[in-house]
Amino acid sequence: MPPPHSLPWMESVDAKLARAHEHLGALESSVAEYLQNIKRTLILKVDPQNNVNLMYWVDDPYPPMRLSTILGDCVHNARSALDNLVCALVRISAPASSCSDAKFPIQLNVADWNDSAVALKGIPNEARKLVKKLQPFDRPELSREVDPLNILNKLSNRDKHRAAPMTSGYVKNSRFLVHTNDGRILHVTLERPLLSESFESIPLGIDPALVQPEARVEAVGTPVLAFRESGPWEGRPVVEIMATCLRYVEDRVVDRFREFFVPRT
Repeated sequence: MPPPHSLPWMESVDAKLARAHEHLGALESSVAEYLQNIKRTLILKVDPQNNVNLMYWVDDPYPPMRLSTILGDCVHNARSALDNLVCALVRISAPASSCSDAKFPIQLNVADWNDSAVALKGIPNEARKLVKKLQPFDRPELSREVDPLNILNKLSNRDKHRAAPMTSGYVKNSRFLVHTNDGRILHVTLERPLLSESFESIPLGIDPALVQPEARVEAVGTPVLAFRESGPWEGRPVVEIMATCLRYVEDRVVDRFREFFVPRT
């Protein structure tokens, strides 16, 4: 059921957004549970050159597909809300319209805009101008790829036509606390991300006389679940990306069209 504040013809749009929020909440809690329960193994090794290395691996490094499908559901509803919005704009003046070919175009290049005209046929002229103004191509060139609408559109196309958006874990800001023979704790910082899907041999740069192979080692860092495939998401956490896209769709897009649905007296 759509929120009770829905304006006429906006019921479907609001229902899609509400459902996207439900999926986002499920994604956030599922990702937190997964990251909390990852089992990491840390073993010290001394190689023939007397270098101390930390062997690191994750026992089950691949996130469950369930996370990708929840993510896909959130993407689908957020993207569908925009297409439903265009249909609602059509039905303001043509209530019986089937909305065939109607959709909310998202274009990265201005040269492709004219090909999108048929998708906006039948909506008010001022609404058409607003849709164009919201396009990623209307941003500075350096920010077009990371525009939330462009990211949402890319994720939606991948989820629909290729496969569920795959995720991968890593740890940022990693530090290793190595307990030495004399009771001290050495802190070793790793400058790069520590990937869950890689078997790592990390040189620690400490004197091998300070530690035994069975010495206690603790790992400290921030676990992150990101997209496995390359794209404009730039390794950012999937929950952060989806929250940003959904908030943008609601606040920067849909809310700006609500005035077209306010009943005229």
